[in-house]
Amino acid sequence: MTTSANHMPEMARRRRGLMAMVTAVAFGTVGMIIPTEAVATTVVSVTATPTATPTAPSATPTATPTATPTATPTAIPTATPTATPTATPTATPTPTVAPPPPPQPVPKPTPKPRPKTRKGVNANPPGVGAAWTKKLARHNQVIVANGTNNGTNGKIRMTMWTWKSTGWQKGASYWAWGGHNGWGKTRQGDRRTPIGVYSLTDAGGYYRNPGTKLRYQYSPSGYRLLIDGHRVFSYVMAIGYNRVVGTPPLSERTVRGYSKGHQIWIHQGHGVKTRGCLGTSRAGVAAMLRWVRPASRPVILMGPKSQIVRKR
Repeated sequence: MTTSANHMPEMARRRRGLMAMVTAVAFGTVGMIIPTEAVATTVVSVTATPTATPTAPSATPTATPTATPTATPTAIPTATPTATPTATPTATPTPTVAPPPPPQPVPKPTPKPRPKTRKGVNANPPGVGAAWTKKLARHNQVIVANGTNNGTNGKIRMTMWTWKSTGWQKGASYWAWGGHNGWGKTRQGDRRTPIGVYSLTDAGGYYRNPGTKLRYQYSPSGYRLLIDGHRVFSYVMAIGYNRVVGTPPLSERTVRGYSKGHQIWIHQGHGVKTRGCLGTSRAGVAAMLRWVRPASRPVILMGPKSQIVRKR
């Protein structure tokens, strides 16, 4: 009895102490009162709960920082800088370009000939005497019809001359026929060819304009004459003997009157002497028509050689 009595207070103290500890733990953790009968169970549960709770948050921060920083910085710097610097220097090889050829010496320009003046021997076309210098001074295109005697067929040589800064330039030449009775026309019907310098300003013909810059009269009816099958007026160029400048070749207007003769032309010949005109080939007349330029004031100098070469 004495033993039992002594043990009862000790057991009661232990039980009260245990209950006080359990109560403190229970109130500090979940805020509720646990019955005495469940002290043993509660102690186990409470002890397990705080142990598992701090372990779980330790796993989360360990996994997150390890995976993220390791993968990101390793992939980006490795791929980008390696590909770019390797491809650039290989695509543009500088040493393969061939060196430029050595500079060639620049040739010296050919000196231009000094312009000539129309004085002395250069005043007139070659073969033309000084007697014609004043009459040819203002004309840069001259046809020289040089013949000995019109009574001899084909003995008149017509040559085209053009004045340039380098001197007189010789053009094409054509043989021609003159009047039946030679040079020196003075009246209508004498069948002679005039001597002197005459203007060339108007043209015409049976055919259309072959390309002349002169005033051109196209008239198939007016220039229809045929001689031995030759269309002698296929193309004509009026010689300014006793005619009004600017009128068509068929015009009857004269300067000194009809009795002095008129309508002296350069036209297509037919192999015999004329009534006072100059007859040459059709190609020759067409070439002269295309050659003349009104701005050059074209003229014809015509006569026997003795007159062409005279000095005064």
